[in-house]
Amino acid sequence: MLKLLALGGLALGLVTGGASAADLSRPTTAMAPAAAADPVINNFYVEGYGGLRLGNNLHWDGIPYDLAQGASFGGTVGYNVMQGLSFDIDAMRTNSYYSCCGTSDVLDSTSLMADVNYTYDLTDMFSVFAGVGVGAIWLNYDNFDNGVGAGYQAKVGVAAKVTDQLSVFAEYKYQSAFGDINTTDNTIEYHTGSVLGGLKVSF
Repeated sequence: MLKLLALGGLALGLVTGGASAADLSRPTTAMAPAAAADPVINNFYVEGYGGLRLGNNLHWDGIPYDLAQGASFGGTVGYNVMQGLSFDIDAMRTNSYYSCCGTSDVLDSTSLMADVNYTYDLTDMFSVFAGVGVGAIWLNYDNFDNGVGAGYQAKVGVAAKVTDQLSVFAEYKYQSAFGDINTTDNTIEYHTGSVLGGLKVSF
């Protein structure tokens, strides 16, 4: 009887041990981690903006004159080279008037600049950006005295994403000629700052 029990226990041990060894030797399938989604990059974009041209003091034929606050507005066509880096062509128009002489003594500017910009994402929704550019600035004084000169601009701002294609932004843009601009009858110093808000559409 004892021999039978011993043989039965030995047989049970062989069966269960074999099953355990089979389980250990059986290959297991590991769950692969989910791949992180790449950020959406829309290569082309257009912007439209408007806002306040800040008042300042500029030399006109060497004499300083105050300019009142005015308006600034413009548009941009750009291309995202890679995440965070973009290039654009920016056209902007400003108008103001000399405080000494009334609202009819108007100085307008039109600029065309090529910019390079860098954007840093703070969150999925909010980002900050900065850009610099060079180009040309056309001045028009009282609709008859015109001139053009080389200039540059710099901007900093913050943007909020509404959708993957639509964003709103606010920025401060400083713009200046490299030197005085010679117009038909005068020599005019030019630099200005603008506080702007706008929409950006990417596609």
